[in-house]
Amino acid sequence: MRIPLLLAALGAPFAVASSAPPLRVTLSGANIPGSAVVLNGKTYISSDALKAAGFTVTVKNGAANLTPVSAAGGANQLSAVEGCLNQTLFNGIWRFKVLEVTRDATDWHVRVEVRNGTAQNSLSMIGTGLPPSNNFNLQFDSGKVVASRSGSPELRDRGFIQGEAFGVTLDFDAEGVTGRPVKLVVPLDPTQTASLPVKYSVKDPTFRIDLTCRK
Repeated sequence: MRIPLLLAALGAPFAVASSAPPLRVTLSGANIPGSAVVLNGKTYISSDALKAAGFTVTVKNGAANLTPVSAAGGANQLSAVEGCLNQTLFNGIWRFKVLEVTRDATDWHVRVEVRNGTAQNSLSMIGTGLPPSNNFNLQFDSGKVVASRSGSPELRDRGFIQGEAFGVTLDFDAEGVTGRPVKLVVPLDPTQTASLPVKYSVKDPTFRIDLTCRK
C-alpha cells in the first residue's frame, strides 16, 4: 500500500478545517474504518484508517511514525503474516490474535480472537479461503502437527458483520503427542476471494503465530 499522503491529527480524525466532505478509505478495494479529506490539493488520511490498514501510528519527537504490524518487504507488501502470542495480525480481511495456550489431561487449548477487519458484512473464514478441515494446525517441537477438532466449525463457518470480533477456544487432541506447541498455522487461499468485494492485502494471507514469543 503506497502512502503519498499526509497525516492529519492522530488523536482525532482531522484537526484541519475543510468544507469538503470526508472521503471513504479503501484497502485493496475494501472499505476500512477511518476517513480522509482533501485540503488545498493535498490528501490527509486519519490515523484510524492507517491503523485499520495494518499500521501502528505513534507520535514521538515531533514526528508521526508509521510501522507495519508485521514485517514488510518491498513497497509495504507483506510476504507472510507472522507474529507472536498476544499480537494482532492483519491480512487485509481478518485480524487474528492468539491469546493463550493451555493444556488439560486430554487436550491442548488455544484461545484466539478473530475480527472482521473490513466494512463488508456476512464474511466467513471458510468463504474467504479457509479450508473446511486441517484449517487450524498446531505444530509441536517434536515435528508433530495436530489439526483442531472437527475443523472448528464455530469459527470456520461463522458469518461476521463488519468490525465484529469473536473469541473462541480451539481444541487439539493431546493423546500421543509429545513436546510443546511452538506454532499455530491458519492457511488461507487468496484465490477464493476472486468473486468477493474484499481482497487480501498480502500475497500469502496465511497466519503463522510463533507460540514461543509474546508481545
